[in-house]
Amino acid sequence: MKKIGLVIFMGLFLSFNITAQKGKFYGKIKYEQTQRNPSLITFEAILFFDNNNSYYEWFSRNNGVEKINDGTTIYHSNSEKVFGLPNFILNRYMNKELFIGLIDGDEEYLIKEDSTFLKWALINETKKIDQFLCQKAITNFRGKNYIAWFTSEIPIPYGPHKLHGLGGLILEAYEENYLIYFLAKEINVGSSTYDIDNKIKAIDFTKSITAEDYDNKVNKRIENLEKVLSSRSPKGSNPIKFKDNCEDCSKKIENKQ
Repeated sequence: MKKIGLVIFMGLFLSFNITAQKGKFYGKIKYEQTQRNPSLITFEAILFFDNNNSYYEWFSRNNGVEKINDGTTIYHSNSEKVFGLPNFILNRYMNKELFIGLIDGDEEYLIKEDSTFLKWALINETKKIDQFLCQKAITNFRGKNYIAWFTSEIPIPYGPHKLHGLGGLILEAYEENYLIYFLAKEINVGSSTYDIDNKIKAIDFTKSITAEDYDNKVNKRIENLEKVLSSRSPKGSNPIKFKDNCEDCSKKIENKQ
């Protein structure tokens, strides 16, 4: 288990009395995000939020060429920005809308979904993360179980990625097999904007497409790649087809995020 050394900046009484506060509040939470697909990739991630929106962005620490244990060479893209922004998830709770900004290959996409209501089961387990007492909760999202540790000492119903809806800020979360893992590293809560307003203004919502449209575009690109590779194969070879569960192929949106 990783140890956390939280850096905390909070406005006076704000973190303990947000629900009663009039006007608008803002925050910025830095997370470390790790993901296995199949090698371990570490991301820097930041959650920005106000009363009605949360905006989660992430970008890989890896640059250039990476060698992994089996001898595979991975070439990382020079660009990780969508419309001038990092990969992001914007959840507009009042509008029940969710927007995902992704880079897939050399293409940029803005995908619109309905905001998902997560059904959490509260578990009678607690632990300390840094100075905060946290409670355990479990939810199932798109067929996978996620565990979250949240603190009611910071009564903000937000968390990393698409995780939200608990009685406090999520400081730690992970898929049950640790395929993806989040850990808060720095907490800022106060009255300054922390850039969320400017980030939302920078998004061109007219360019959004549905998740179905995105999947169709990805499938079409995979089909074209199969045709190109097959045309370069020796005469008499079987056509090249990517398996649906191929870990190295482009994924549909539920796995890409």
